[in-house]
Amino acid sequence: MTVSYFNTFDISEKEAIKLAKMTKGYAFAYQVLGYWYFEKYINNNSEIKDIEVEYRSELIKYSYVKLWSELSENDKKILKALTILEADKKIVKRKDAIDYLNKRGDFITSSGFNKYRERLLGKGIIATSENRDGSIWLPLPEFGNYIRLYHMEEEE
Repeated sequence: MTVSYFNTFDISEKEAIKLAKMTKGYAFAYQVLGYWYFEKYINNNSEIKDIEVEYRSELIKYSYVKLWSELSENDKKILKALTILEADKKIVKRKDAIDYLNKRGDFITSSGFNKYRERLLGKGIIATSENRDGSIWLPLPEFGNYIRLYHMEEEE
């Protein structure tokens, strides 16, 4: 993605790396960010104030709202817990997520958690380490922020 941004937009390697990191390897995010970057800086569209705002808005509108609507309530509880534990910014241990859910009264067993973990993993909403050490994170760009902004009020 870095090389593609670098070659397509004739920008510095540093800028291309920044853009690629923003997408976290998510193909749809790559396309959306590329589109808005092109509109703002190549087409010089003065109506676009901030490509990052446009980028987040389209990720939410065309991807995350649909993803969220198809989740079960327990899937959502697990994702909210992972967001509170900042799994969008760092690796979180499976045990910590289970402990958090149990402390707040959303009792879940280890095997119950694994069932939802596998479903979320299959949908690409979470990622886990291959060595089975219990590491979990949210790989989709801005997904944690989407949950914080649009779904955490339900936690209060």
